[in-house]
Amino acid sequence: MILTLLSHQWKAFRRSRGAGKTLILRLLMGLVLLYLLAIGFLLGFYIRMILLHIFPGQDAVTVFCRLLLYYFPIDLAVRFLFQDLPVLATRPYLLQNIRRRQLVNFLNIRSLFHYLNLLPICLFLPFIFTDVRAEFGLIPALALAGTAGLLVLTDHFLIQYIKGRSLFNHWWLAAFVGINIVLILFVPLRPTSLQLFFGILHHPVYALAFIVPSALVYLANRRFLYNNLYFEALAGNDRYRQGSEYAWLSRWGITGELIGLEYRLILRNRKPRTLLLFGVAGLAYGIVFNRSYDGHPVMFGMVFFTCMVLNGTFLYKYGTEAFAWQSCHFDGLMTANIRSRDYIRSKFYGFSVIATAAYIISLAYGFLDQRMIPMLTVAWLYNLGCNIPVMAWCATFSYRSIDPGKGVGFNFQQKMTTSNMYYMTLMMAPPFFAYLIFSRLLDPWAGVYAIGVMGVAGILLRSWFINLVVKEFSQRKHLILEGFREK
Repeated sequence: MILTLLSHQWKAFRRSRGAGKTLILRLLMGLVLLYLLAIGFLLGFYIRMILLHIFPGQDAVTVFCRLLLYYFPIDLAVRFLFQDLPVLATRPYLLQNIRRRQLVNFLNIRSLFHYLNLLPICLFLPFIFTDVRAEFGLIPALALAGTAGLLVLTDHFLIQYIKGRSLFNHWWLAAFVGINIVLILFVPLRPTSLQLFFGILHHPVYALAFIVPSALVYLANRRFLYNNLYFEALAGNDRYRQGSEYAWLSRWGITGELIGLEYRLILRNRKPRTLLLFGVAGLAYGIVFNRSYDGHPVMFGMVFFTCMVLNGTFLYKYGTEAFAWQSCHFDGLMTANIRSRDYIRSKFYGFSVIATAAYIISLAYGFLDQRMIPMLTVAWLYNLGCNIPVMAWCATFSYRSIDPGKGVGFNFQQKMTTSNMYYMTLMMAPPFFAYLIFSRLLDPWAGVYAIGVMGVAGILLRSWFINLVVKEFSQRKHLILEGFREK
């Protein structure tokens, strides 16, 4: 049955609109992921040198066991931002003689092939099977590798369960973020990690105990998916609520009215509202990635990367599908007395307001690390000047409709596709390479300020960017309309 479902997925992809372009994007993204995995694999052979450089005079295996447990709560935080829920259009299969258990098993098995599951294999195994095996033997090394693998599986299915629950009760999301932050910041993970993994190295049979949490999380996630397979029952009780008009937007005329329409769509529909909540919750993770250990300051590049992500978490997910969120009433928008320039301008300024709100909230991190204030400012300027035009341009290539009010059990239309990953690369790669070049030639702050200059230049050229997106939008408007009509 799994092979049959895989063949159906392949046929659906091959017969879909723009299959050739999507195939090229997937091949490019596959090459990028293989490159990153290769870097992780090579880095695994240099872990010993890195640990001895940071902790001179200490045993590398001891330091590794002392720090290993930190990887998994941080892995949860990264998965919270980048791991999507498994997707399958179940309606056609519910009418066939196919057990729901088979559909759920297919989803769980397919979801395992994820970059975040392959990364620790490439990163940890070289060190475990060279240094750990040389010092403790093959059986303890296999026990340590198996324990790490079971913890990765636990993270994988736990984040699926938490995100699935959060779609129907947002308190699950708040509790998960709070517990994860408390775990990283206040629980003494270092002595616990050393005692735990050293115990496994000396008594490899202890590794079997980690089968229990991974099995429990898997069964809980499997039960949740099984019980919620009929996604029509999960549409919820989202009632239409007559909200007040955004008076402060009226001064912008038709552009302000379109921005208000966008904001009401976000707040009144489950899917975009959930993305917004995930973005707000993601702001809390800045405290995790900027915590110093043993008095060692956090790496400059890591702090800046955190600032870039904090300011754009919601926009990266929402912005590249900017038109698709309005696909249900897109025909009405295009037949109304609205100029394309006003419509595109509303996207630019609407996203600018969201980025500014995220910037103001995240400024509180300046109390933890004063370096973050100019970095957050630079990230905000770059998002305003460069990333928002890129998001609007990418949105003109999205022909797949999204129903923001539809049930959310299995049929997640807005998911991390190859195109989304490609677009995210377009947004993140230029500042990364600019920072890398200027920080190597001059100093890290020169890299940060260079990105700020790029953002200011983009803001000054905003009218030109709007005209460019309007031109692209006008060329593909009818393709977008045709695609949105396909339900």
